[in-house]
Amino acid sequence: MENKSLKNNILEKLIPKFLENIDIENHDYMKMKYIEYFNDRYKNIKENEINGNTIEILENLIIKQELSKWENGTLEQKKSLIINDLNLKKFYCLSNKTFAMAHNRLKSNILISENEYDELKKELNETYEQIEPYNKENAKMDLSESLLDLDYAFGKITNISSLRMGREVRLKSNAKH
Repeated sequence: MENKSLKNNILEKLIPKFLENIDIENHDYMKMKYIEYFNDRYKNIKENEINGNTIEILENLIIKQELSKWENGTLEQKKSLIINDLNLKKFYCLSNKTFAMAHNRLKSNILISENEYDELKKELNETYEQIEPYNKENAKMDLSESLLDLDYAFGKITNISSLRMGREVRLKSNAKH
């Protein structure tokens, strides 16, 4: 059996299940996006490595993996899995940058400039607004965390810190005692 037939066989079994819980007007679009996602995700399956019982084992494994990711998911959850949201990726990079800045302040007590603070805060908010609607809920907490980290890195006096920086501050405090 060739690789393409294996993938097609798996897709024939998965697509009807994937389209469950999705309103009919989104079926064609979501089917197309799922096929793109699936082909990209499993592009490294080599047909010359597949033989006999391996086909059935591989087929069952892939179906099980896929179902575990989205079987009871909503439309938004399924979209967030299969549609590449570049703004979400950019947002997570910015979020990691704010944490690194806050961590740097904790370690070396070096504050970021007001210009850096304003630019990064603006970029975080603008990038968050550009995230696909179905991914915004996942990013909402990271936005709060990032803004708190940014406040800390700037030296803004607040009575709260992000969860991730709070942990770092406690660790540093415990190390002194």
